[in-house]
Amino acid sequence: MNIFHKITVGFVILALSLSVLPDQALAQESQTSYLIITRPMFVDGLSDFVQAKTAQGQSVSVVTVEKIMAQYPGRDIPEQMRDYLIDVKAQSARAQYLLIVGSPAETDFGLRSVTELSQPWEVPIRYVDYVAEYEGPKLLIPTDQYFASLNPNWNLDNSDWILNFNFQPDLYVGRVPIKSETDLENWVHKTLNWFAPTAPVHSQFISAYCGVRETPIYSDQILDNLTHEMIFHYCQNDNGGNIADFANQDGADYVSSYSHGSIDGILKNSNQTGYELIKENGGFLKNPVVFVHGCSVGGLDYSRDSLGQLLMADPAGAAAFIGASRSHWDIRFPFWESVFLNGNLYAGQALYEAKAQKMSNEFLSLREIDNLFMFNLFGDPQLKIVEPAFSVTNRQTQELISQGDVQRVYTVVTSHIDEVAAGHVGQQLLYSTQEASVVVEPHFVAPAVTDIYNWQNQGYEALETAVGFSACDTGRMACIAAPVKLAPAVNLSLARKTNVDGQNAFTIKSWNSYSKPVTLRLVSKGGLLDANVSWKDQPWQEISTLEVEGLSANQYQTYQFDQTVEDINASGAQSRIYYTPMYQIWAEDEAGHRLGTATLHNLGEPTIF
Repeated sequence: MNIFHKITVGFVILALSLSVLPDQALAQESQTSYLIITRPMFVDGLSDFVQAKTAQGQSVSVVTVEKIMAQYPGRDIPEQMRDYLIDVKAQSARAQYLLIVGSPAETDFGLRSVTELSQPWEVPIRYVDYVAEYEGPKLLIPTDQYFASLNPNWNLDNSDWILNFNFQPDLYVGRVPIKSETDLENWVHKTLNWFAPTAPVHSQFISAYCGVRETPIYSDQILDNLTHEMIFHYCQNDNGGNIADFANQDGADYVSSYSHGSIDGILKNSNQTGYELIKENGGFLKNPVVFVHGCSVGGLDYSRDSLGQLLMADPAGAAAFIGASRSHWDIRFPFWESVFLNGNLYAGQALYEAKAQKMSNEFLSLREIDNLFMFNLFGDPQLKIVEPAFSVTNRQTQELISQGDVQRVYTVVTSHIDEVAAGHVGQQLLYSTQEASVVVEPHFVAPAVTDIYNWQNQGYEALETAVGFSACDTGRMACIAAPVKLAPAVNLSLARKTNVDGQNAFTIKSWNSYSKPVTLRLVSKGGLLDANVSWKDQPWQEISTLEVEGLSANQYQTYQFDQTVEDINASGAQSRIYYTPMYQIWAEDEAGHRLGTATLHNLGEPTIF
């Protein structure tokens, strides 16, 4: 029996009597910890959910959009909702979670202002401009970030303010974008029957790389080796097919996909082996948490429901869904890293803290900033993703590694289980020189040591994170493993493409100081390449260099160039394949030693930068 149902009738009646705020006191509840904004048609259908949250110790407040509109005079409905949330947050320090129940109406791809409710299920969303260059119709981005970040001043008349937006959340927001009482009933049932797994199985699918990539990318290998069990479907070990069928075979608690997409689903390349999940091809036996890196799968305002909306409403759909509301750029979003490497265990916390951390730790391209606004959570923001058995934390979170020097990184391993866990062995990873093992008793802290090599020149992807040790057996239990942050001698961040006096330019950020002369070298690979040669073995092509006398902490460096990126053609190639262009900026000393690297993904066509 679900533990949420083990409550007395008298307590249930009391909880319900406190759940809906009176008309004259919308922002006067000082103990509110969980907010729900919805429409009258959904209030009764939320009763079981409110009971469950109250039984968990939450003080739940339910308010309708109509009541907010009657008391707050903002320029439009989203601003009225946000002003209400600002008042509640000021009154209640406990307010942490916001659930929006209802979907935006069809808006012809975005309206700056929504001043009227046209549907009984409608709960509007905020729209913001793209800040990156965009070809085609200029679509505004629907984002619930507007209700999460209450402190910044959103200047909706232009997009310049977005460049300095920090994505720090004041509330963790989830939305249930449904349109009927039946859809709400289905979602409530799935949510109340979700239990955070202690040994989660994660099915991951990549169809866009079928026939190209032979192994999971490095950050996924980290997760699989250190935190929880992942089953990779990369077209190398099966013939592709329906994602739900594979997930059902795997017994998956989580499903993630990195592929092409549309509002109609996850789509494989035409006439190519791959994976798909469309609205007509079946559902999940176990309702998983689903993360999709694919265009428009989390659409909210199209003329027909998106894949994400269907997965929320379908009894055989998802317990929670994270996806993009528009056609997004090909840049990876670190949702699972936020859970398993940074310990953000709840769905809303994992999403919004991932955004904030990415913005604070990296100098993001304009396209990545657009991406952060696009990703929204469908489902309960307090849904617990995992119940970890172990936590691995680092005594030293920063290690200086330059010119191939090896540093020793110390970690501590803490057990969270009530039984002795013996013989769990630290995983030996790429860049790790030593295996370690430890026996961990309940609530016991044990030290472990792992050596980590300089990561900068080890592959075609310059990485900023490596994990050295884990005490987890990921086939049996879940682990939260803190990453080791590797700080090279010149710590550069992802650069932004820009324009100076009509000429191409890059602006990059240095996070630390380096007093000696530095050569900044812009290189690229991509375009049409020999299909018989792996991506990592393709040559880098130099585009431009810039000599600087030194770099200061938090310094922005802009330099211009006037070359174009030519296609790289291997001699004698019998066949060629198109690779998305990748750019890097290398920082080198006077002897040519690599001091640091900034990687730039998908910033232009192969022949025109």
